[in-house]
This record gives sequence, structure tokens and C-alpha cells, in this order.
Amino acid sequence: MAMFGWATKDAPDTLRAARILAHRLGEMEKLVSVLNNISAYHTMICEFSNAAEVVNEIYSLRESDPHAVALVTACAQDSMIKCWQGNFVEAQKLGDSLLDVYDFEKHKDLVHRHNHDPKCVSLSWGGLTNWALGWPDQAKQTSSEQLELARELGHAWNLIWALTGGTSAMLLREETSLVLERAAEALTIAQEHAMDFVEHSVCPFWAGQALIASGHDAKGLEQLSAGTKLWRASGGLIWVPFCQAMMAQALTRLGRPDEAAKVIEETLELIEATGHRNAEAEVHRIKGWFLQSDLIQDLSGAERSFMKAIDVARSQQAKGWELRAATSLARFWQSQGKSHEAHDLLAPVHSWFTEGFDTLDLIEAKALLDELA
Repeated sequence: MAMFGWATKDAPDTLRAARILAHRLGEMEKLVSVLNNISAYHTMICEFSNAAEVVNEIYSLRESDPHAVALVTACAQDSMIKCWQGNFVEAQKLGDSLLDVYDFEKHKDLVHRHNHDPKCVSLSWGGLTNWALGWPDQAKQTSSEQLELARELGHAWNLIWALTGGTSAMLLREETSLVLERAAEALTIAQEHAMDFVEHSVCPFWAGQALIASGHDAKGLEQLSAGTKLWRASGGLIWVPFCQAMMAQALTRLGRPDEAAKVIEETLELIEATGHRNAEAEVHRIKGWFLQSDLIQDLSGAERSFMKAIDVARSQQAKGWELRAATSLARFWQSQGKSHEAHDLLAPVHSWFTEGFDTLDLIEAKALLDELA
């Protein structure tokens, strides 16, 4: 697997060998670095149980680690795993635990051992977690903090991921021009350092999403499809469900419903097979939007999908996803002459929010509530 050159499917043997060597040398920090990479490998290909097993190994080293290297490393990996599984509440707690023990002077050199700074990793996906839990302004702040830290650390690979994956919160806030700006900066860095994979996969992967979100479906689909193809060829599956939901939107708007239907069903199968559930509610919502479209007009199927999206979001305590799904179902019910039911569904979800009222999701929800009043 080209992208994950530091780990292979023989990871258990690698882990055993690394543990033995590190113990013999008495160098626990080197063992932590090896374990960190192995955990990241399993996470990127959505083998979450294997990743969690390695994280537990890192936690076990913290008692003999005066500099808390093991703890910040474990918390970063653990919070990322929980985020991708859709366990946003636990992911947020783990991110807070990392912030309590992370010390810049003690831990700034970890970026050279891991290729990622633990705090940057945690904050990158912490922005996504904050957005999902219903805190869009805090999500923006978290995204800004991780990028500021990445710039201060000055590590090219770490900075590229802060500029791409770290923009997930901004993408969800629909700040697409900022996502495109950061993806372009990441592309420049990748070209300067001859990082071909980043140039041809990671950068178009994120730029394509922003283009589709801003209505440039043909160009966005081209870039996102190319980036996703290389990403998956490397073994990467993280964030693919959300990307494919966006691809389905673009395909539908471009008048290609058969392809869109295939992508949606493949995505739902991927979620079930891997447990990669952080965007599960959104995939069901997009399925409902697709079934409701003029190309399909399966209205009962659309309603079921919207309701499934709400159920998933509520089970995850994910107010961000719930608001999107409730808005879609309320708009659907409005079109069916059920305005009272639509208002009663959407109003309590919207009233829960205390920030982010300048974001598109909340603006659209408020406008619909005004229509339904």
C-alpha cells in the first residue's frame, strides 16, 4: 500500500518485533512512535478494533513515561477513532484530555517522529466533532487553532494535513472558498516537496468536495473522483462515505441518477462493513434527497431515508447532522401539505442551537421555520 509505507498487513508481526526491540533498548518513546503509526494505519483503512487494540498498548506505557508522550499519543489516536465511529461525545472527551496534558515544549518534537503532531491530529478531527455535536463556532475556532499550531511547528507533511483534513469543519460550515484556498496552499507545498500522492489524491480529494458544495458539480466531481480513486487504491477509507455522498449529489444534479444510486448503495454497504459512521446520518439524508428528486420520485422511500437520518443523528447526539436531516424532512413534509408537523419537527432542533447562526444550515432552517409559522 503506497500511502502507508510504514505499515503493512503484517502489522502484528511488526508490532511484536518493535515491542521486543524497544524494551531491549529501553526506549519507550520509539515504541510509542511505532505503535502510533500502526494504529494510524489501521484507522485509515477502517480497521477500528485493531487500531483500538494498539491504542490500548500505548496507554499501557503511560505509567513509566514522565513526559506524557504515550498519553498524548494515545489520546490523539483514540479521539480520532471515536470520531470516525460516530462516537462524538467520547471523541470530544478524549480531545479535552489531550489538551490537559499536551505541553508545546515537551511535545513539539513528536511531529518529527510521528509525521503528525498529536495536538494537531486531535484538533483536526476535533473541529468535525464540535460541528457534529452542534457547536459550529467552536468547530471553526478549533480548525483555526490546529492550523496555527501546524504553521508554528513548520513540518510540511503535518501542515498539509492541517490544510486539508483539518478543514473538514469549514467544509461542514459551507465556507467553501476557505477550503479551496487551503487546498491550494497544500498543493503548493506538495509540489515544492515532490509529494506526488498529496498532489494527485489528497488535494483534489478536498478541493473536489468544496467545489461540489459550492455548486460546481462537473469540475468538483472530476477532482473528487480522481482523488478518491487514488485514496482508495492506497487503502484509505476515512471520510470516503461523506465524499461519496457528495459525489451522489453531483451525479444527480448532472442528470446521472443510475450512477448516483449505485454510489449511495455502495456507501451504505461500506458503512455497515466498516463501522465508519461519522457521516452515516448525512448519507441517509442524501439518499432521501435523491429519492425525492424529479429523476426518481420515490416519495415514501425519501421519507423513510430522512427519518432514518434523524434517528442516526439522535443516537449519536449529533445536533449538526440532526439539523440537516430535520430541515430536509420538514421541507419534504411542507411539500406534502404537512406544514404543522414540519414546524413541530424542526423548531425544537433549531432552538437547541446557541451559536453558528451565520452558517448556511441554521440560516436555511430559520427561513423554513418562518415559512411554516
